[in-house]
Amino acid sequence: MSAWCLVTTNATHGKNQSQIIRWAKVLEVYETTRLENPNEIGARNTEALRQRYKILSKNASKWISCYKAVLSRPRKSGTNDQDLEDAAQKLYFDENRSRYNDLKVFKNVMSMNPKWSLDNYEERQPQVNVDEESATESGESLKRSRVN
Repeated sequence: MSAWCLVTTNATHGKNQSQIIRWAKVLEVYETTRLENPNEIGARNTEALRQRYKILSKNASKWISCYKAVLSRPRKSGTNDQDLEDAAQKLYFDENRSRYNDLKVFKNVMSMNPKWSLDNYEERQPQVNVDEESATESGESLKRSRVN
């Protein structure tokens, strides 16, 4: 995935490449990296790289959808990024009957690419205090009243 991101964000060539040329360059970058790390990265051909990309891209799109759904919910006071990620993981599991296992690849590589950037979805809802939420649901006023 790193090779694909590097090739497709290259300002010199970028999107103006044919599929054949793009994947040939992805393979070239992949092979260069593999030769530098032969014990960590296995050999793959162009078709294997395409299939891996296809799976990662499909699952990342599902993950982003779940994360976006979680972000659109009102946040309770004290909710942090890990809580949001956990809620998105639960939603992903509920919808797909499996965990999103490529979160490390997504965070370290894919989310840096505009195609999968979460920056577009950071329009977070304002935090809601749990007491305020229950008071407004019951019709109570949140304003303090003065005793004379």
